[in-house]
Amino acid sequence: TAFISIACILFLGCDRGLAPPPPALTKPVISGTIHFAGVKPPCDSVRTLAVVILQNPAPFSVSDIITQFGIKIFGYMLQPCSFRDTAYSFTLTPGTYKYLGVAQQYDTSLFNDWRIIGFAHDAQDSARSFTLDYGDNITGVDIRVRFDSSSRQPFIK
Repeated sequence: TAFISIACILFLGCDRGLAPPPPALTKPVISGTIHFAGVKPPCDSVRTLAVVILQNPAPFSVSDIITQFGIKIFGYMLQPCSFRDTAYSFTLTPGTYKYLGVAQQYDTSLFNDWRIIGFAHDAQDSARSFTLDYGDNITGVDIRVRFDSSSRQPFIK
């Protein structure tokens, strides 16, 4: 009986130390292509182009593009004067993202001189939002950029 008691204690006390670890959780990914159409601007009018994704819904302040970088916004820089279709990809923290677009810094003020030149939208032309969980991989989220026709600006005036 002592042997059976010891065996039961050992069996019940096992914490599965030799069991394989659970599969690793992969962060969600969203990707697509930026398509440039229409008349291209002179290079000196485009200081920076960035693909941005925000967790806050529009409207937001222009400075959110900079001040929330790394917290609620993620930037993916594009070459400002190539204007060729460019693939982008974000690896994100799970959550809901309310705005995905391409922003242009058009003058010298880093906190003020930005405009949206294209954004991911649904069939009703509303900003598309994304709720992402571990393991999600959303592809084909393309954004059309036109410098010669202004997108609706989602900024607080």
